[in-house]
Amino acid sequence: MSREQTTLRGEDAEQFADIREDLSEHRRGELSNAEVVRRLMELHERESSRGRR
Repeated sequence: MSREQTTLRGEDAEQFADIREDLSEHRRGELSNAEVVRRLMELHERESSRGRR
């Protein structure tokens, strides 16, 4: 299994924190970084399969 590490800074880090907060509101606890990224990748896949990029 491969592993990728990414560091976000400044506005990117703030935007990621906002996305995590929004997604976590629908759950009982805060999502992990991996869960947030997984959800973003799923959204990207759905949109790209519809021809949106």
